[in-house]
Amino acid sequence: MKYISSIGDEKKKKALLGALVADAASLPLHWIYDPQKLRDAISSTDKYKCEFNSVFSCPYYSPKDFPGHYELGQPSPNGEQLLAMFDIVYECGNDDQNGDNYAAKFRTWLNSYTGRKDGPAEIFEKNYDNGLRYPKCGADDDQAMVFFKAIVAYIFNVELEPLVRFHQNNDIAADCAEFYFSLLNAAGNFHGEKSIRSLYNELKGDASVSLKEHLDFLEINLESPTNEFAVAWGEKFKSGSSSMVPISCHNPQALLRVLHVIFRAESFEDGIRNNILVAGSNVLSGIAVGAILALYYDIPEEWIQQTKCIQE
Repeated sequence: MKYISSIGDEKKKKALLGALVADAASLPLHWIYDPQKLRDAISSTDKYKCEFNSVFSCPYYSPKDFPGHYELGQPSPNGEQLLAMFDIVYECGNDDQNGDNYAAKFRTWLNSYTGRKDGPAEIFEKNYDNGLRYPKCGADDDQAMVFFKAIVAYIFNVELEPLVRFHQNNDIAADCAEFYFSLLNAAGNFHGEKSIRSLYNELKGDASVSLKEHLDFLEINLESPTNEFAVAWGEKFKSGSSSMVPISCHNPQALLRVLHVIFRAESFEDGIRNNILVAGSNVLSGIAVGAILALYYDIPEEWIQQTKCIQE
């Protein structure tokens, strides 16, 4: 993270640190969809203390599959993309912050990247190599990668839509990214004591039409534990689908999960731990949760020390 010292605003620095720490803390228990298997994989005797799990248990990739990546304390594939996006926007400078330049630089980065490429990255790469350019090079994909782009847009105060659509040219993804960005921006720019819930209440009326019924459902079910809320959401909006769907990477459920966790969190640790224990896509949601909670709570120094990309 060679440009972290370039962030002069302390709140923006906190948001980035919160995202990176949450990513590393969540990585070893990422993508375990069975809650019991996740609990069984926790190495701590206190099953609530699930961060920085000493045994890498993600069933879909491992450090053995990608040498040099995903050891304890390192960023996830999504964390690596967050770092890449940060560097890309930084390098573009004020005059070249647009979808075409983001796409060209991201394609160059992918060419040298030795970690795990996710679905949207692979589709983007194919589209770009076939001659498609912004925004058509973006994958028609609604997943939660949009949140780390919103974090980068907040840090650099750049337009969000090109940063989203060069990679994920999808309306629901853009809508969810925009709402998350508005909330992050409001939390970062507010000076004084105002809860994240109060800021959300002020912003909810401006949410896109595609999100309104989901946000209404969130408020009705806010008192439920997040895993129960996710199940209830799936029963209402995705009846008959796999039980994995409500805790997957896809939006709008990923945005709802993030909001549900941050509204109920009592500390940075509490929010990240609860999000991990929901299971499924807990890295991408963790990045989004961590950025906002870092603006309200202290990040444990012990967790920062375990996050290698910060120490390096």
